[in-house]
Amino acid sequence: MHPGFPGYLGNGYAPQEPEEVPRYRRRRGTGGRRDSFRISYDNLSSSSSSSHARQSSPKWQELDDAYFQSYSQIGIHEEMIKDHVRTETYRNAILRHQNLISGKVVMDVGCGTGILSIFCALAGARRVYAIEASDIAVQASEIVKANNLSDKVIVIHEKVEKVSIEEKVDVIISEWMGYMLLYESMLSSVIFARDNWLKQGGLILPSHATLYMAPITHSERYSESIDFWRDVYGIDSA
Repeated sequence: MHPGFPGYLGNGYAPQEPEEVPRYRRRRGTGGRRDSFRISYDNLSSSSSSSHARQSSPKWQELDDAYFQSYSQIGIHEEMIKDHVRTETYRNAILRHQNLISGKVVMDVGCGTGILSIFCALAGARRVYAIEASDIAVQASEIVKANNLSDKVIVIHEKVEKVSIEEKVDVIISEWMGYMLLYESMLSSVIFARDNWLKQGGLILPSHATLYMAPITHSERYSESIDFWRDVYGIDSA
């Protein structure tokens, strides 16, 4: 057991008690309109009243469950971890900020297998709260235990919006980015964590992102996807 934290199990795994609270995180592919490709954590709000009503409905709960079910299998995490550019970039960022992480309390939002949480622990973090809503959290706790880091990394199997911990954190880290940056629609969960758990002047990794777009010409793809419909067995369906 962790001293001062009676609810945490000895292997660093802490399933949270069920609690009915509004859901803030939007599902994949349903991100709202952005007026700028430059994302500022200071300018984004965590939610709106209309989104609260939608997301508390049975329909949205079903989609929510499906979202997390898709992350409960190891395959998708293997694919992400094998993206060496992605994984090395996060590890290098943690090492570059080691002076701000060492001896500090970290929250990893959507920890998956716990790889970023472990990077932070190896960088000297005093404690890491590894938050994961999907069932991969069970595997993450085993990985933490196998690497003898149960005294530092606490895996919490719950949505970040429902998490209850007894202290503010110095650092929030999260791999929230998806295709075209916003596809995972997870940023609002990071904003929620920032507003509720980050100390004044704390560090967020990453804290900014820029999306660049450029027009291209792909005539073969256009022909396959658009021109195809102009003659479908002699029928113009365009």
